[in-house]
Amino acid sequence: MQNPATAVVLLTALVNGVLAAPPLSAQAQRQKQEAKAKFDKDVAEMKRQSEQRRKQITAGQGSRQQKMLQDFEKQQAARRPSLQLPPFNPAAAPPPAECLKSFIAAAKTATSMEQLLRYLPVDKQFALTEQQQQYDPKQAAASREWHRKQNPQNSDQTLAFLTNPPYVNALDDHRRIAAKILDVLSVTVNGDKAFVSVSTLSSATVNGIEYPYSTAKIEMHGEGNYWKVGAYNDSNTNYRSPPHGR
Repeated sequence: MQNPATAVVLLTALVNGVLAAPPLSAQAQRQKQEAKAKFDKDVAEMKRQSEQRRKQITAGQGSRQQKMLQDFEKQQAARRPSLQLPPFNPAAAPPPAECLKSFIAAAKTATSMEQLLRYLPVDKQFALTEQQQQYDPKQAAASREWHRKQNPQNSDQTLAFLTNPPYVNALDDHRRIAAKILDVLSVTVNGDKAFVSVSTLSSATVNGIEYPYSTAKIEMHGEGNYWKVGAYNDSNTNYRSPPHGR
């Protein structure tokens, strides 16, 4: 077995030998420095090209994203005509209650939905007209038979409602609302929105006692120089006598 002290001596001699290796010549040192400089230059160029490409890709993605956003906004504007309307002018518009009463009078005598479209917000007009244009009578007939098979208990009235042209159901709905409204109770205006509370007819019966009256709130949208009829919401409170305004 080798003596540890001997091994240390040999290792020390080996290290000293390596450290004592002859130095590179001036030419070799120059070649080494030139090679290192070239390497550093190549690495820097690769980094520069990589960064330039990254910026180009980022710019390209930004352009595509910008175009996609612009296309989306155009589609939204096309589907929401209200975005293209001039600002609402409340000073030139009749009071919300008068606009509502004009709608009620028109709805009670209307024979087609086209007669009522102008009383609705333009976005609602657009959506309803688009649905009507897409209505396919053949597809509706097939859908009616499908609903009949799914539930033979469906009445003809239910089947008709499920497959009617959009204008037909919309006309029926607006005529029904107009027929229920009795009187305006109050009006609250907030910018281009108005909320009209009305008394309505009801058909509630509690413990055998009839409560034939109720209330509802109608949201009106200011567009151009007129108040358009928006969402209608019945209340959950019923009365034995007609409610009166403040």
